[in-house]
Amino acid sequence: FAMMQDYKASRRPFSVIAAFRQYVEKILAIPGMKALLVDKDTMKMVSLVVSQTEIISKQVFIVEPVDSKAKPSKAPMNHLKAVCLVRPTPKTLSSLESALKKPKFKEYHI
Repeated sequence: FAMMQDYKASRRPFSVIAAFRQYVEKILAIPGMKALLVDKDTMKMVSLVVSQTEIISKQVFIVEPVDSKAKPSKAPMNHLKAVCLVRPTPKTLSSLESALKKPKFKEYHI
């Protein structure tokens, strides 16, 4: 019985925000300069857990929406790696598929 109380006392409550922050930090740990491709929902989530200063410190040169109605830059950025953080919705996956058909980044990490 005493062991069960110690176990319960040592557990921390689960934090979805902390878990998502750790995930974002992990995917941004890819070495080199990179672009972060997001959809409208993940953009909100990323801005909740990571500051712009932290994003820049992880060598993220640009944060670009993959599913925006506004046309993203068409200029090739062969010096950057793209890190994709998107929800698997039909619209987002279609936008990502279109982006991959005409790649403008050196690498894509999905």
